[in-house]
Amino acid sequence: MVLIHLSEFGAEAARGLVLPTLFTYVQELGGGLEDIGLLTALFSVGRFFSSLLFGWLCDRTSFRVLYNVAGVCAVVGNLLYVLPYSPSVHRLSVLALSRFVIGFGAGNRSVCRANIAMLTHVDQRLQYFTLFATVVFLAYALTPGLGSVVGDTQVNIAGDILQFNRFTAPGFLLVAINLFTIFFNNLIYDDSISRDDAPQSPKFHDSTAPSSPQSTTEITMSNRTVTVGILVFIFLNFNARGILSIFETVNVPLFLEMTNRNTTAEQASVKATQDASTFYLVVGLFGLISYGSVQILRKKVSDVGFLLFGFAMLLIGNAILLTLCADMHVNNERSDDIDEVHSQHQFNVFVTAEVFVWSVGCPLTSAVVVSAFSKVLGSRPQGLLMGVFGASASVARMLLPFLPSVLASWPLLFLVNMVLCAICIVVLSLYLGFISIQEKRNDKPAVIYDSVQLHSDGQEQAG
Repeated sequence: MVLIHLSEFGAEAARGLVLPTLFTYVQELGGGLEDIGLLTALFSVGRFFSSLLFGWLCDRTSFRVLYNVAGVCAVVGNLLYVLPYSPSVHRLSVLALSRFVIGFGAGNRSVCRANIAMLTHVDQRLQYFTLFATVVFLAYALTPGLGSVVGDTQVNIAGDILQFNRFTAPGFLLVAINLFTIFFNNLIYDDSISRDDAPQSPKFHDSTAPSSPQSTTEITMSNRTVTVGILVFIFLNFNARGILSIFETVNVPLFLEMTNRNTTAEQASVKATQDASTFYLVVGLFGLISYGSVQILRKKVSDVGFLLFGFAMLLIGNAILLTLCADMHVNNERSDDIDEVHSQHQFNVFVTAEVFVWSVGCPLTSAVVVSAFSKVLGSRPQGLLMGVFGASASVARMLLPFLPSVLASWPLLFLVNMVLCAICIVVLSLYLGFISIQEKRNDKPAVIYDSVQLHSDGQEQAG
């Protein structure tokens, strides 16, 4: 499990470490907000292809081999990431290529998920997938805080070919992390470990003891119900990851606007980078509370309950941002009436909205939807289906990051997000109704695991 998490951390940190500086890095190379959307999309294009490929392969070859392939792609991509800052290169196209290659390496997520599903029993999935999602969150939401460490350091390596500074530091660090992962993967990983070696959950352990015939009866889902569940959670994953990618695109520009840094010089300053890094580090730390709540409440709250709450928080956060940006638009037309107190009030409202979105909504929806999807599959081989599941997120991250540059204003962007959240809540509610109808029609209750009113195919049996 440690190696799985280490591999995913290296892949996902490629999103978090660059968050505070990517916007200004692109500006240094002559780009703008639309190019940020393009880079986010290219990362996801790479992950889309590799998610399907790796997902298909992990049912046919060693997990160790796939982790090594993904690690090598990440090393090559991050070496390309540091080159564009060199005066002899200085091309946005090289930066774009690097994000595609890094994204291809990050397709190991489907391998990690299939590996976890292979190592765990169905009733353990929420616990272990939440732990996995916590590592993902640490990688993309807390690593931005490292952006303030480098400061204005400038070191030339090999003449002017490689330069170490706040723009290129993420690339150097990610190369080191992935080389470390490859080394320990080949040193420690054991392909012979299976779910038979997993810690036995109390409920699963009890099932090996003598019990009544009723307690040992298999309760199965119909293929139709499984198919509906698969489609529902793929759709929810598409929207959850898409909304997250939108905020990855606009977080720093929005923060700079909320802190009244309107000129290119102010936005490219070291102080702006440090402030953005610190802000998203703190907001990210609050997100750990969301993951902790899942671990604590997993025996009392269902996956669907967590998802409904998560999308509701996203809806509220986007509603606050819509109101705030509309208010800022009005105030910009009457700039002489704006005072420091009002600006501070706007920033406080912005912080509240970011907590709803970045600290609560995104962590809950992105974490729980994975375990819910895995539980619907039960103990079936999950490599290819996890690849399809991951590919749905990549498609969302290809398309939705372009919305900020396509839509005319911030309020319209957040309105679109609200509509997506509302649709997800409706779909979840309809899914609950569908499950209830199926139970009544079959005249038998749903399979209830330790925390989740979801179903498996009934193949997970004590042996």
